[in-house]
Amino acid sequence: MGLAQLKYLVRQNWRIYGRIKGSFGKNQRFTFPRIYGILPVVFFLGYVAYRLEGLVSFWLIFGMALLFLELGKVVNKCSFDPIHFFYFNGQFSCKFRYLIVMELFGIKLLVLLLFGAVALSGPSTLTALSILVFLYCFLVTFFVFMSVVGNRMKTVSVVYLWLLIMGFSFLFGFSGLSSANDRRIFEMHLPFQQWVNSHYATILLFLVPVLIGLYYTFGYFTKQVYEQNPFINLASFPYKMI
Repeated sequence: MGLAQLKYLVRQNWRIYGRIKGSFGKNQRFTFPRIYGILPVVFFLGYVAYRLEGLVSFWLIFGMALLFLELGKVVNKCSFDPIHFFYFNGQFSCKFRYLIVMELFGIKLLVLLLFGAVALSGPSTLTALSILVFLYCFLVTFFVFMSVVGNRMKTVSVVYLWLLIMGFSFLFGFSGLSSANDRRIFEMHLPFQQWVNSHYATILLFLVPVLIGLYYTFGYFTKQVYEQNPFINLASFPYKMI
């Protein structure tokens, strides 16, 4: 993949969020990019993660921010698909990488940079930042996998939408953001946080091959579904061409 292609793909990822519109007024006369409503929520989550000062809460809130962005894209039925890369020469694995690169360097990168800055300001910088990068790469790969498969299988698209909603709710409940049980949640986090700190090197050595294995696993199953159903199923979450 050349630098020009990379820049083009990343720019398209940013554009797709910019074109998600909200409307208000009589006959929905006035419109505005919904990204202006999404980004303040993301920055607020980053601020909360900074104030809580807990590693586990920090990672959970980071996951919430990514799920929130992905949920906005899915609900508004905007996604890229390997079929959009028909003009690129290359096998499916190459197009699958294109999709992942678009997401890695797309608008979700703002979340990684924001929470990366929060991690650098904390006491456990290396631990917080390294696992943050792993979570980012894993979730982006998972998003791409579910999007491509969901575009072709209606059941998967419905399950994926509810999975995002339930995942966001689960992370909210266990992140400590709820004032009703925040102290108890933080007490639950403490043993796990201590375990991560004491076994950091082993965990990191374990996560790297896990991430590589998941990439090839997701790629394999995505390819199987794509070869059996090369075209998008409009009964799933439909797509909008840019």
